[in-house]
Amino acid sequence: MKIFSPLYWFFKFFGNLLFKLYFRFEIHGSENIPAQGPVIIVPNHASFIDPLLIAAAINRKVGYVIIDTFYYKPLIHWFAGLTYCIPVSEEMTGPGGIKSAIKYLRNGNVLCIFPEGGRSRDGKLMEPKSGTGLIAIITGVPVIPTAIKGTFESYPAHYLFPRPKKIKVTFGEPLKFVLEDGRAKKQQGEEITKVIMERIAQMLKKD
Repeated sequence: MKIFSPLYWFFKFFGNLLFKLYFRFEIHGSENIPAQGPVIIVPNHASFIDPLLIAAAINRKVGYVIIDTFYYKPLIHWFAGLTYCIPVSEEMTGPGGIKSAIKYLRNGNVLCIFPEGGRSRDGKLMEPKSGTGLIAIITGVPVIPTAIKGTFESYPAHYLFPRPKKIKVTFGEPLKFVLEDGRAKKQQGEEITKVIMERIAQMLKKD
């Protein structure tokens, strides 16, 4: 298993400080994240800075599932070198990526998955991929639905530089899914992912 770069902790500390100063960054629901053991963080995704905010908000090392077409873009690949990233296909259903995610979780780690597969272009939730639900049901680990508010207003895809808008990350209560009939199927993954997305949608509606 890849060891996180010491720079990860450096950027995590100063990133958190910068976010609080520039974005008035708020973190809610941290108590819902287990202090140890495997857990899946599942946020909405509307901005390039979302993964950085998740890393800053959690007091544990965070690995990521990332779409392979983005993985080798220079800045993203540099960030991937600081942490642990698992490149997957755009549909997030490739067996290699799912197996790597399962192995990573079974080693007791925190894994962040953006189920929409990419950034929303209008700030609204997009149709999710089934891979998140498959990983959740196969591993049976806690899933933390996570609402990120303010990043689309601050730094949407067409902006060159983020504006100092208030940003809030809220971690919801854990969800657990149990595989009852042997082998997980794509349809089950889709159903579970939709359940998670519905919870995120509910959280985003709250102030």
